[in-house]
Amino acid sequence: MGNSPLFKQIACLFVSWSLVVTPVFAASGKQADAPKADPSKPDISAKSSNPARSADPAKLQRNLNAYFDTLKAARKEIDRSSFDLDALTEKLDFDEQKIIQFVQKEIAIELYPGVLRGARGTLMSRAGNALDQSLLLATLLKNAGADARILRGELNPEWAKKLVDTLQPTKAAELSAGERSRIQAHFVRFAKTATGKDMSWDELQQLNGPLVPLKSSPLFKSATKSAQFIHDQLKKGDISLSAAIAPADAMMAKEARDYFWVEYRKGPADAWAAVHPVFTPEVGKLLSLKASETFKDSIPESLQQTLEISVAIQQRIQGKITDKPVMAAWKRPVSNFYGEPLTFVNMPISAPAPNDPAKTGDWFKTATTFVPSLNQSASPGAVAFDMSGQTVSQEDAASAYAAVIKTVGDKANKAAGALAGIGSAPATDGKPAASRAMELEGQTLRLKLSAPGRPSVSYSRTIANRTDGFSATGHVTLPKRAFDDTDMALSLTSQYTIMVGAGHVPESYLLDRILERMLAFEAMIRQVAAPDFGKASAKRNNVPADWSGFLPLLVLLDSYPLPDRVMSFRPQPSIILHNQQLSTDGGFLERIDIVRNARMVLDRQNTGLRTRPDLNMALGVWDTYMERHAITDRVPSESFNAIDAFDKAMKTGQRVSLIVDQQALSGYKSQLPAATLRAIQRDLNDGYLVFLPDPELSKFSENIAWWRVNSRTGEAIGMGGDGRGSEIAKYFTLANFIALGLIGEVVGMCIGAAQKQLGKNKVRSCIGFGIGIGSIYPPLAFPFWVAGGVLGLVDVIFF
Repeated sequence: MGNSPLFKQIACLFVSWSLVVTPVFAASGKQADAPKADPSKPDISAKSSNPARSADPAKLQRNLNAYFDTLKAARKEIDRSSFDLDALTEKLDFDEQKIIQFVQKEIAIELYPGVLRGARGTLMSRAGNALDQSLLLATLLKNAGADARILRGELNPEWAKKLVDTLQPTKAAELSAGERSRIQAHFVRFAKTATGKDMSWDELQQLNGPLVPLKSSPLFKSATKSAQFIHDQLKKGDISLSAAIAPADAMMAKEARDYFWVEYRKGPADAWAAVHPVFTPEVGKLLSLKASETFKDSIPESLQQTLEISVAIQQRIQGKITDKPVMAAWKRPVSNFYGEPLTFVNMPISAPAPNDPAKTGDWFKTATTFVPSLNQSASPGAVAFDMSGQTVSQEDAASAYAAVIKTVGDKANKAAGALAGIGSAPATDGKPAASRAMELEGQTLRLKLSAPGRPSVSYSRTIANRTDGFSATGHVTLPKRAFDDTDMALSLTSQYTIMVGAGHVPESYLLDRILERMLAFEAMIRQVAAPDFGKASAKRNNVPADWSGFLPLLVLLDSYPLPDRVMSFRPQPSIILHNQQLSTDGGFLERIDIVRNARMVLDRQNTGLRTRPDLNMALGVWDTYMERHAITDRVPSESFNAIDAFDKAMKTGQRVSLIVDQQALSGYKSQLPAATLRAIQRDLNDGYLVFLPDPELSKFSENIAWWRVNSRTGEAIGMGGDGRGSEIAKYFTLANFIALGLIGEVVGMCIGAAQKQLGKNKVRSCIGFGIGIGSIYPPLAFPFWVAGGVLGLVDVIFF
């Protein structure tokens, strides 16, 4: 996002929010500890000068009205034409020539197979291949009332080279100066209403603390040091990423030859006119092609990149494990996910969720039947399953008769298990316990990416595994006790937000989604502020359930400062999973897992395009830092990932081994947990090299991590535990978590980093965790949302 001050815009938005929300909880008796005064900042906390801090109901309602009016007014100032196709068509006056000129001049070329971004995603990213650009142009022309169709042909080598020669670095659209100043004015006026003082925009900015250039920040320096460490370890194995730099013109030209363009006409009686969106009008006029295919209304699946999601449980029957699907494979075009997350969770249907957080553990002990859901609705073809691994239709699971079937089935199951002397129940006083002949062993989430002309790539993530002791957060072992049904229920009901990154995120869209999310909390906050709060049954009021940090995180991952001549884009999407889970000890577990982060990194030199595996590796290291800081740089927590493991190795001189094949791994079989071993074997089979600190010093999987690096492309990511990206962060207690606002999710995360700046305290000032704009946990109700989400504002703004 260049040098845009959007971060300060969001920071001031957070400050103004705090002026309203803090007194809400002061009035309701749920006020967090007051922050320490900072003499360098304007005093906005004294009750005598700050009416927003007063518990006076009339003043509180006045400030609430003013604040939400400010949010709505600020959102109206956003020019939606950078992400809304209808708004763009209207801005271009429904004029075909203006539409054509816009696409040809404002949308850059990037080369990849098939439809990746779609019309809206191509607009948001301000770049796309010939097919995605043609989709954008055809959609806009149809919105303007014209008839349009997409044609497919093949460029000859000469024209393919011309297209490759136009490749340049791209960036997302920024807010205009007019938009920014108008939005600032709204929040300056609100600050005066809330504080009783005239506060300038600069004074509001200063409340968030100073900013420093990204390259001067400790975070960037640490990431650079880790990248150099990997380079040094590769050299010890006689491997050089610099030596892997290779010409890329021929590779890109081959991709460019599969070509698409648009024909349009105003009416049925008019002749079709050809338009080539990826070329300038002058160059496009010289191109004459014969179409091999024509697409009028839709693009076939064979030309689309797709994501398929499936879920299966593993049932153990007398020692034999059987894989059983619990939902139909759900397949969609990747372009459908552009800027939109997908949530997955197993919803308990055998026990109602408690409103009291203290009763969470008891609730999970009674939750025995579950049904998979996507975006808070039952997954297509989903079936319910229970702790014995039995499956039944959702209708039967919800019926009264199901309880009778379950009771009889459970007794028969335990009796059969006892007779056979099998099962996982531990012995007591030397006597065998009643066991189950059938038992739910675990559950697996599977993701499959497909692209035209490319082999499909599949990934799996263990949601739970009874034998290995896997929880959804990736722990391979649970010391001191067995993995029981409560652990299984907690793991099964952990929420996943599935994020797909395919291109840039414009500032306007990010700001619009943040404001939209804040406004979604209006009814909830007003309910808390009401005099009779607590007397009536609380409702969630349609608050979004997905993790709110997904868009800021995507921006942050693209914030690494590359040389001006270097371009980086994703030829296939990145996949990121965010997972959050409650634990039986009252804690809260969270992780971000970058499943896939492949990029194309090209350097335009005098001799042509060159691949840059060295920079690609640096980007992968940066990704690992971002997934770590996205969940750990908030409050004291127990966390561990590849960064922690290798920081320790560098400081202590711990031996680091380069594992290049299965034979080299064989020496570690007795030192690694089985699941960790399987994950490293998978990485080796996929063509990665693995760097592993001495596992003899790692007793449990939460202390095992490694870097995986593709020595040809430079693709790299830190792995941990069971082969996921970032290791977990465990927050000590739910009470602590709520008090510090960590159940509320990310809102302002990374805006500063996206503009090449970071604030003090590492990345805290640009990672707005605890803003109260996100989800906590779908099965749980109102108190979690309010307490964690809204109280978090105090911590973010003042610490």
